[in-house]
Amino acid sequence: MRLIPPSWPVLKAVLFLIFLPCHAEESVSLSQGGPSLPIEIRHVRTLENPLPGSNGNCHLLPGTAGEEPRFAVSLATSYDNCTVVFYNAQLEKVATWREPIAGGEKVMVITSGDLDGDGGVEIVLSVRKKAAGAYALQWNERTDEMDTIWSFTDVHEAPFYRGIEVGNFTADEGKEVCLGADDGGLYLLDKDGKFLARRNLKGATIQSIDVCDHDGDGLDEMIVATGRNPGQVHYVRWVPETLELDVAWSANVTPDYRRGDDYDGPVFYHDGTPTRRGGNNSYEALYHPNGHPDGGGAIAVGTEQESPRYARAGSVLLLDMEGRELWHYTYPPAEERGGACGFADITGDGRPEILSRYERKLTGTQEVGILIFDNRGCVLARIPGVTASSAGPYVFRPNGDGTHPIYVLATRNVYEVVE
Repeated sequence: MRLIPPSWPVLKAVLFLIFLPCHAEESVSLSQGGPSLPIEIRHVRTLENPLPGSNGNCHLLPGTAGEEPRFAVSLATSYDNCTVVFYNAQLEKVATWREPIAGGEKVMVITSGDLDGDGGVEIVLSVRKKAAGAYALQWNERTDEMDTIWSFTDVHEAPFYRGIEVGNFTADEGKEVCLGADDGGLYLLDKDGKFLARRNLKGATIQSIDVCDHDGDGLDEMIVATGRNPGQVHYVRWVPETLELDVAWSANVTPDYRRGDDYDGPVFYHDGTPTRRGGNNSYEALYHPNGHPDGGGAIAVGTEQESPRYARAGSVLLLDMEGRELWHYTYPPAEERGGACGFADITGDGRPEILSRYERKLTGTQEVGILIFDNRGCVLARIPGVTASSAGPYVFRPNGDGTHPIYVLATRNVYEVVE
């Protein structure tokens, strides 16, 4: 696997990536679990920046197709100055949006789904602080603008909202929106943004929400990542008999540093040095129906170290659908910040890999990039130079699963996987 950085001519300069040995317990060898052919990743484009000096986070828009916006980049110079730019499959800008109440409040997470069942896709996003809550948008093809359909901003019990997702949680018409706050409040809204229920997840910040119908009953469940101290993953269902959200199970995925808790299970750095699970914040938890090494559903979790006062680095974990750990990888101290992660079949072998970012502190410099794992915990490749942030990297196939091109979205940069 290799990366062609943006400043190098594509045909002349190549940075080779090292396939790393697998040290996760009970893992297959690299020849069994890794790609059979080298993969090249080249920089395609740096997306425009209407806010000079801002940092960008990419967000995929599931369910969108054709000329609709397919992904978004949220750009912010501060919590009070944010603009969202939407792009189509050709990587062309199709619309921009700014939060209207406070005039540019920071957008945290963006996703999409068909809320009203009309075949079109609505975009929902979470916003913090002065205008904290959720917004639902729809792309106006005639004006190339984002029209606001509804907003849920009348609840200010928490300083900000972060995790948000669309799913079919009840038997009601349309789909619902689940929204997470930094006080542990997990909200369920109907298709029109009206309040349905709230569940308190022990006062922990809700960082991310994913949805799945793992039990096959026709209704979605929520996979909720919360932090901090300890970081946790929760499996939440809607109970139609009581009209409440029920937590089926919760799993600690980081130690609780406040109580001096530790985790004594084995894990290995890429150089074989034994260590333990780390981080203090469960940043992201994502489901894949074929994520388990032996087949079936599994949950990939990314934890991170948010504060220098915590000695441990973050980890990447794989959980089964009962919340039991299958394996975990802890970043070495020099790579002490993990965070975002995601599933994608980047090698094209029909099995999902797990992508996670890293930040590596070198003498006088800082290296950022992504790690690629197979679903048995083997580190397949380390890719420096991919500017991943707290949101991403994400794999984007504009023409659908199993097709080309394959893009990797990271901050405002677009990379292409070339076999």
